[in-house]
Amino acid sequence: ISILIPFAKEAFLDSYALVIPLIYAIAKIGCFFAGCCEGFAYEGFCAVDYTLKSERDGICFPVQLAETVVFFIIFLIGFSLYLSRKRKYLTVTLLMLSLSAKFLLEFLRNEHVGKIVTVNQVACLLLLAVILICILYKKFKTRPEAE
Repeated sequence: ISILIPFAKEAFLDSYALVIPLIYAIAKIGCFFAGCCEGFAYEGFCAVDYTLKSERDGICFPVQLAETVVFFIIFLIGFSLYLSRKRKYLTVTLLMLSLSAKFLLEFLRNEHVGKIVTVNQVACLLLLAVILICILYKKFKTRPEAE
């Protein structure tokens, strides 16, 4: 769409970036009910038992619900920035918040037990590094040269 309507490219990117955390939060509710990805072994507050839906027996941390809450909060942050007309860095802010949250929430998954970092975490770090490099490049590229 941004190729067809180049003058609205930024508005389209902001719109997409704004709803992606909300879509991910809603998708994680479905993941929670399916029981497809489990949290680490945990028997505290809000613990979940996936005995009938999983190969692994036991009570787990509800990582999908945590992801739902965190990404909904990211959506609310983005939406408040959008409504307050502070949209200059909306897409970048939402990307960095989402990548950081995904990196941290990965520690709560059962697949992370016994590993230092997972493939998802490496991908998040690489994308964060690319974004930071792009921001720094843009900042120094647009800086006026001293005479």
